[in-house]
Amino acid sequence: MTAPISKARHYELDALRILACFFVVVIHTANRLPWGEMSRATWWGCNLYSALVRSAVPLFLMISGANFLSRPEPPEWKVLLKKYVLRLVVLYALWRLLYSIDSCGIAALRSLDGWRQILTTEPKYHLWFLPKMITAYLLLPVLWLIARERDGKYLDGCLLGGIVLYFLSQTLRNLPLGESLSGLLTA
Repeated sequence: MTAPISKARHYELDALRILACFFVVVIHTANRLPWGEMSRATWWGCNLYSALVRSAVPLFLMISGANFLSRPEPPEWKVLLKKYVLRLVVLYALWRLLYSIDSCGIAALRSLDGWRQILTTEPKYHLWFLPKMITAYLLLPVLWLIARERDGKYLDGCLLGGIVLYFLSQTLRNLPLGESLSGLLTA
């Protein structure tokens, strides 16, 4: 039996989002610390802080899931694509282009070969979050149906399928040419 859905604002999720934003700032500023010789206590303290703040990205994904999956109706494809997915696709394309220009240098803008290099440059690692969010948004209607199914009828199968896909993708990464196949499973 499902609990009634409240349309009230979830302030605890807002507070968690603020905390996750703080965690992201800590993650991105920690590499600016003067690392080098440090005491054992300092090293353990830094590890503890790092372990605590690494939950930032999963928190954002879970907050989005909680907000969308608690709705009484599944999200409409048109709204989902236009309001959420398109915005993230535009942001990803823009930042990927800007970071590629940064990697290749401004001089690359002056030639056709430079533009080819810009457009084929691998994106910066930390942009991985945007394609994951796009994938999560595209899966929302299906996830909504699974989450709302009475008695969790499909939940066990979906969890098992997710675990199998995860281990399959990790296994493929260790095979020749498996990295590209692995990316398809984890995109």
